[in-house]
Amino acid sequence: MKDKGSKILIWVVGSVIVLAVIVYAGWQYFKKDLAKPDSKIAKPLLTDQIKKMVIDASDSLYQLQYDRFELDIDKGKGLLTGVKIIPDSNVEKRLLKAGKLPNTIIHLRIDSLRLHQFGFRKTSAGRRFNIQSVTLYHPVARIINKRRIWNEKDRTHESSALLKAAKSVLKVSAVSTMNVQNLLFTWVDRNGPNEKETTFEHWNIKADGSRAYERSTLNGENEHKTVSYHTDKIRIATPDSLYHIIFSGSDLMPDARLMTTELVEVSPRLGRTAFYRAAKYDKDRIHLIYKHLALRNIDIDQIWQYQRFHIGKATVGSFWGEVLNDYHWPKRRPPVRGRPHPHQKLKQLAFNITIDTMLMHNGYFQYMIAARRSGENSKLFMTGIESRIYNITNDQERIRKKHYLTSYTRSKIMGAGLTSTTFKFDLGSTDGAFIMTSQMGRMTAAALNPLARPLAQISVREGVINKMLMELKADNSHAQGHLDLYYKGMKLDLLKRDKEADTLKKRGFLSFLANTFTPNDNPKKNGKFREGPINVIREPRGSFFGLLWKSTLDGMTSAMSGLEQHKDKPDESFLTRGLKSIIKPHHKEVKKN
Repeated sequence: MKDKGSKILIWVVGSVIVLAVIVYAGWQYFKKDLAKPDSKIAKPLLTDQIKKMVIDASDSLYQLQYDRFELDIDKGKGLLTGVKIIPDSNVEKRLLKAGKLPNTIIHLRIDSLRLHQFGFRKTSAGRRFNIQSVTLYHPVARIINKRRIWNEKDRTHESSALLKAAKSVLKVSAVSTMNVQNLLFTWVDRNGPNEKETTFEHWNIKADGSRAYERSTLNGENEHKTVSYHTDKIRIATPDSLYHIIFSGSDLMPDARLMTTELVEVSPRLGRTAFYRAAKYDKDRIHLIYKHLALRNIDIDQIWQYQRFHIGKATVGSFWGEVLNDYHWPKRRPPVRGRPHPHQKLKQLAFNITIDTMLMHNGYFQYMIAARRSGENSKLFMTGIESRIYNITNDQERIRKKHYLTSYTRSKIMGAGLTSTTFKFDLGSTDGAFIMTSQMGRMTAAALNPLARPLAQISVREGVINKMLMELKADNSHAQGHLDLYYKGMKLDLLKRDKEADTLKKRGFLSFLANTFTPNDNPKKNGKFREGPINVIREPRGSFFGLLWKSTLDGMTSAMSGLEQHKDKPDESFLTRGLKSIIKPHHKEVKKN
């Protein structure tokens, strides 16, 4: 019996060894055959399974096609060319007729997809399928959205199989670097009376350190583990080669309906001189930095199923912004397209987005102009900015119920005058209508010198601004309102450029005349108050901030001079007309390349 048991053990061990040898040999043969361009066994088996997975996960709606498939498992390299994921038109018609077609139809085409150094790696979270780099060359994605009644009725159904499959892959994979070269992305909205499109063309994107990780949360006394997704850095190069858009330290936590980002930056890729050499005209150079951004109450499945990007609350811990314009450069040559106001740009997007509330804290913003005549930089800046913005949306259903986007902001103008400003943007209007009211408290008038000296070549020697009240109604074409300016003891110096000293110097006689004929107080000692009516036309190339600046200047000149107290006609301000040659001379216009 003992000999018989030994023989059985030998047979078992031998069989296991033989089986292991067969499996190993088969695996080696599979890998070798898979690496061949003309693979007859491994590649057809693998690709058939991938194609079947796409068909099964999409209820036969989508098909995977490609021209070339190469995979070297030992070297961890892969290449696919002519990749297409396209809907089957017959299946699309069948699902539409059966009331099962999803809201979103995707057409995806990629010239080539290259994988580098992939394979399973041991990590602290277990074995993960790691890819050192993925590069997509010229992906073309077209997403067509039309919300359908049967998908709107049941908002509690589970995620699609395709989305579940994507989540499963993300849980066990990590990508060190992903590059997207020359992206063409188009979102088509077919929900309104007219079809809308938003297109991003020639965009380059690089994402570093994308991975899934588990988080532990307490639900009562029970510990619950959820999967979240982290990306170290995403950098987007804009197609005009002028900016990088950077997201650093981003975490998406679907179960918590939360996304956080440590830093969001819109950064010029070129220095000031190189920027304007590339732009070739007086284009605004923008630099924005937002820290500690948090988006709360996001429903990822709702985004996928109904294509409504609804964020309950967005907060920004601190922010810094600068807009620079160099008036040494010529204007852009006409014809110039009209520049929409901020809420009009929002409505132009083809995809729906809504943010119920946005809170922005501890902000700084400066608008700088390199003035041509004075040769110096003029600066308007605000410190300690606190903003509350409500009803940021382009969703037509929501706009019909609530059609105002409202913004409340408190800050210190020029670091001195405490100012409260309210904007009410009419989302339902067709002409970009908005209302602005602003109130500024007491400040030393000389605080305006960093703005007035370089731009208007006027220096405030003495004076106190007690308060300023401004009301404005505006749209795409014009603005009307009034500016009430209360000040005392105002003394001004008119300046000119001293070429030898390379600085601004006082015009003695003109300054004397200006202070003699311009009232130093408002209201005057006899109690008479000079109003500041506003009536201006928006220039076709004028920006939103340009319209606000022009309106403010129009009201201030009337309030200080006492002239044009009844502006029946627009742009009737002698100081505004006179300052045009100083603020921004009419210089040669060039065509933008």
